[in-house]
Amino acid sequence: MAKPVGRDKIEVFVNVDNEQCVIAAMMRDGAILNELTKTLEPDAFIGQRHKVIFRILRDIGARSLDFDIEVFEQLGKGQDYGTRKYITKLLEAYPETPKNIEFHVTKLLVDAVKHSLRVGTLQRLIDASENPAAGLDDLSELIQQVNKEVSGRLSAGVTRGRNLYEQYLADLRARLQFSKFVPTCFDWLDESLTEGLARGKVSVWTARPSIGKSTLLWNIVYRITTQYGLPTCYFPIEMGTIPVFDGMVSLHSGIHLDKLIKTPQELTREEASRINDAALTITENEQLAFWNTRIDFNQVYRVISEGRYAVAVFDLWEKMVPQKEQAIISEYLDKTQQLAKDTNCHFALVHQTKRGVEKRPNKRPTLEDLKNSGTYEEVADLVCGLYREQFYNPDIPDDILEIGILKQRRGARQGWHYFNFEGAYGRVGDERRDWAGADDFE
Repeated sequence: MAKPVGRDKIEVFVNVDNEQCVIAAMMRDGAILNELTKTLEPDAFIGQRHKVIFRILRDIGARSLDFDIEVFEQLGKGQDYGTRKYITKLLEAYPETPKNIEFHVTKLLVDAVKHSLRVGTLQRLIDASENPAAGLDDLSELIQQVNKEVSGRLSAGVTRGRNLYEQYLADLRARLQFSKFVPTCFDWLDESLTEGLARGKVSVWTARPSIGKSTLLWNIVYRITTQYGLPTCYFPIEMGTIPVFDGMVSLHSGIHLDKLIKTPQELTREEASRINDAALTITENEQLAFWNTRIDFNQVYRVISEGRYAVAVFDLWEKMVPQKEQAIISEYLDKTQQLAKDTNCHFALVHQTKRGVEKRPNKRPTLEDLKNSGTYEEVADLVCGLYREQFYNPDIPDDILEIGILKQRRGARQGWHYFNFEGAYGRVGDERRDWAGADDFE
C-alpha cells in the first residue's frame, strides 16, 4: 500500500530568476512600474524580500516618482530588502527590460498560485482527505476554495489597450447602476470619503486605548445595518460580545452604561422594559451578526463567505495574529487584504496607536503613530484616527470625538470631523461643525 502524501512531501519553491526579472523591469521602466504596482499585490511574489521590494516600488509609483536608488533607500529605510548591494546586483543581472514582460508576469502569478496552494488550501485538502473524521462537505468546500483561488489569482494579469478600455467602461456602467460607495451613515464623514466602507477594501480605525474606537465602530455597525440594510459581522476579539452588546443596548435604550454594568439592581421596571426591547430589537436585526467565540485567522474566509457579509469589523485585529514580529504582521495584513477582495467584503480593523503619542503636546494620531505603521499604511485603503481632548483634559466641558481622515487611497486627506461623544450611553452623537478644536478652551 502506497504511503499517503503528507505535509512533509509538499515542496515549496521560489522561482527566484523570474521574480528578480520582474522586479528589475519595474526598476528600469517607469511604464512597467506604474502598471504593475496598480495590477499586482505583494503576495504575487513568494520571496519575502521581494514582497518588501515590491511594496517600496509601489510607494515610489504612488508618489509619481521615477525609480532611483537613493529614493528607494529613503522610502525603504528600516525594511529588510537585502541592502543596496542586493538591489545593485539585480540591476546588473538584468541589464535590459524583457520585451515579453506579460509572459513573466503571468508566470509570476501562476507560481504564486502554486505556492499558495502548496502551503495553504491544497495542503488543507490533502490533510482533510487523510482525516477519517472529514466529511464530503468539508472536502467539497476545500475544492471550491482551490478553484476560486486559482481563477481569482490568475485574473489579475496585465491588461492593456482595447481590453483595458472595455474593462473600464464596463466598470463605469456598473457604477452608474449601483454606486460602489458604502456610507458610514455619519453624514459629515461620508461627505469627505471617496469610497467609504466599499466592498473588497480595508480600513484602519486607530487611537490610544479608551478614546472611543469600539464605541464609534459599533455606532457605525448599528447605523449601516438599520439604516442601510448592510449585512455586517462584528468580531469583538479583545473584549468579547457582551460588552459590545452592552454598548449597543445603551445606545438604543438610552440607559446609562453604569446601570447596565455596575448597578443593574437599581434599574426601574420601566428601564428594564426598555433594555429588554432594545436587546430584542438588536437581536432581531437579521443584517447584524456577532462572532461569539474565539476566532482563528484561518476561519475568517469561511465565516465571511457563508454569511455573505458586506462589512466585517475586527476589534482588535492584531489579536488574531499568532506572533507580533513585524514580518508576521506584514504577512497577515497582506492575507487580510486578499481576503477582503476574495470575499468582496469591507474589513474594518480596529487598531491601537503607539504609546509615544502620549508624550506629545498634540496627541492627535498621525499615520506614523500606527504600530508597524508602514505595513498598515500600505494595506489600508482608508485610515481614520480618533481623538478626544476631554480624555486628557477633564476640565473641558464638551466631550468631542474628533475623527481625522489620515489616508484614503482614492481621495484626499480631509482633516478632522467633530461629533458629540456620549461614552456613558455608548453613543457618538450629533455633528459639531461649529467646533474649532480644543483651543476654544485654552
